[in-house]
Amino acid sequence: MEREHLDTFFLSMGYQIMETDRMEVHVFYKMESTQVLTVCVADTEENPELTETEINLGKEKAVALFRSRGYIENHMLTLIVTADPERDMNLSRGNYLGWLIDTNLHRLIIYENQIEDFYGLRKKLEKFLDIVQTSNSAAISRFGRKKTVPYVTMVILLINTILFIICTLTGEMLYNKGAFSIRFILQGHQYYRFISSMFLHANMMHLTSNMLLLVVVGSFVEKYCGRILYTGIYFLSGIAGSCFSAMGELFTGSLSSSVGASGAIMGIVGALLAIVIIHKGSYKEITTGRILFMIAYVLYYGFTTPSVNNLAHIGGVVSGFLLTLIALYIKKCLIKGKGSRHED
Repeated sequence: MEREHLDTFFLSMGYQIMETDRMEVHVFYKMESTQVLTVCVADTEENPELTETEINLGKEKAVALFRSRGYIENHMLTLIVTADPERDMNLSRGNYLGWLIDTNLHRLIIYENQIEDFYGLRKKLEKFLDIVQTSNSAAISRFGRKKTVPYVTMVILLINTILFIICTLTGEMLYNKGAFSIRFILQGHQYYRFISSMFLHANMMHLTSNMLLLVVVGSFVEKYCGRILYTGIYFLSGIAGSCFSAMGELFTGSLSSSVGASGAIMGIVGALLAIVIIHKGSYKEITTGRILFMIAYVLYYGFTTPSVNNLAHIGGVVSGFLLTLIALYIKKCLIKGKGSRHED
């Protein structure tokens, strides 16, 4: 059984994932009103030498974090994922809140001295293991689909597609009303064009390339950052891209209208770069090198292709990168600050 299957399961149950210092130890958590439900998953199939001390270090890190957030009541279950239950029973058997998952038989092992259920998790986990045993990947995907659908990305895709169809049927009307140029801001104070231009595309190729990149990168970033932060990064990056474009117009004296979601989408690419860097250069098989190559390719295409607003690309990727770093730093500071006030 692959670890991604368990990730799918817990995400579908409304849990969030917290990385630990050990690649084989992951912590899933769900915030309740006065308590936090935590599941520590230790994968001895990936590392047969994993010790109880190393598992406990991951658990202690999670407990310390949630206490710093003001959650004193922390209920934690330990799941040992193993291909050799006999070898690893000592990691679980003495723990009242500890179960084993046998990856060969796809079964849950609960010993007599252990808790029989954990907030309704047992039946759901056993059902999910049955699905995994049948190797029904479609069923596995459906199991977690409700909680992992990137709704914001899909809505943005839909709006862009609908507006492009309208533009195709109505000619220049929407382009005249919604395209961006600094002259519309200085002369007519039409500030709405910062937003409207992000939903218009010049042709089918322009729309298709932008929407493909949006779906591939945006879906990942939305799931990681959450809908609110993701939406903020998207729109602020798009606005920043237009600001860079406006500065270019003023500097060169060449005024031209531009449309497209490229600035906003490059902001999401910048956000992905920030996420990967935060995770020390690699996260979910995405590496810093791959993201930098993607950015370099987009910029190269922009510099070598006529009528491409490359300043919007640059403004978007820089702002998306910085906004994500700042947002995650503020979040970290707020958690620490809450912890300090609680200790006082």
